[in-house]
Amino acid sequence: MWGLPRSAGPAGGICSTATDLLGFAALHLGDGTSPTGERLLGEDSLAAMREPLAVVPSGIGSFASRWGLGWSIHEWSGRQVVGHDGGTIGQSAFLRVVPDAGVAVALLTNGGHTISLFRDLCGALLAEAAGVELPAEAVPLAEQPPVDPAPYVGTYARAGASFEVVARDGGIVAVQTVTGLGSELTPEPIDLELLVLDPDFFLTQHPAAPGLWLPVRFVTLPDGSRCMHAGGRATPKV
Repeated sequence: MWGLPRSAGPAGGICSTATDLLGFAALHLGDGTSPTGERLLGEDSLAAMREPLAVVPSGIGSFASRWGLGWSIHEWSGRQVVGHDGGTIGQSAFLRVVPDAGVAVALLTNGGHTISLFRDLCGALLAEAAGVELPAEAVPLAEQPPVDPAPYVGTYARAGASFEVVARDGGIVAVQTVTGLGSELTPEPIDLELLVLDPDFFLTQHPAAPGLWLPVRFVTLPDGSRCMHAGGRATPKV
């Protein structure tokens, strides 16, 4: 299926090439001028975009632990690495930038196990060009401890998805229902088994990302409400 509404243009309606994406990265690695010398951003603005503004509770492994203005912010090999990923219907995009090395790596692909490809290809390129190693991905505890489901069960919802967290067979399962624009592509609910990593911190595997353990963390907000962070997205309890 092709075709997103024009309102989704900034989120994935742009067709581009890896070369153009690296040109965008070069703008951010330089002084904010285009190849023709046109001033697009000030150097202070470029630096401000890479300043951490929000903590991501589910950030672990190669998942971002903080966000700036538009950039996901990572600390790999003791160095700052910024990036932004995206996915639409059949396409996946990855961009990683190492500011202190002046290095950027872009991957655009339309099939296959895209995250595994990113780790294999971009991981090797970042190590060779910038001396940065991708962190190991988190895996569940080999022996799963008993878990009290009471603090987690309930309905969590945001634009595009809802999750019904239930107790099942001595464990916890998040039943995902895709809503909105993507509902026709994924009409059936998806069962996501939550395996323990730490207290309130779980890992699961999603059919859209085979072989990858996705972090899921339950947090209590300052107002006392509960929220589930899954794959970097916040989903409030309703």
